[in-house]
Amino acid sequence: MTDEIKNTVTDEPALIEVKPNIDPKKMPDEGKFRSFIERIERLEEEKRELGRDINEIYSEARGFGYNIQAMKRVIKLRQMDPATRSETEFEIDEYKKILGIE
Repeated sequence: MTDEIKNTVTDEPALIEVKPNIDPKKMPDEGKFRSFIERIERLEEEKRELGRDINEIYSEARGFGYNIQAMKRVIKLRQMDPATRSETEFEIDEYKKILGIE
């Protein structure tokens, strides 16, 4: 592989050879490498499908009149361990008091 750069003295193009910094002994086995890539691609597609499914559930809930932002906040709170959730809720309440929201 070659890259073109300018010669700083003559301002003419100068060609330099760029060598990859890869140890040939550490090159991945083609089959194993392809397997990793394909597994990741399958999981990325599953993730997209799950995202679409989740959005459909939110749309359904919105149709019943539920506040989606509040639902997402409740889900985040449920994912926290109880001590972290309690501390976070306390801090939010304190911040709201400071701002006169309550």
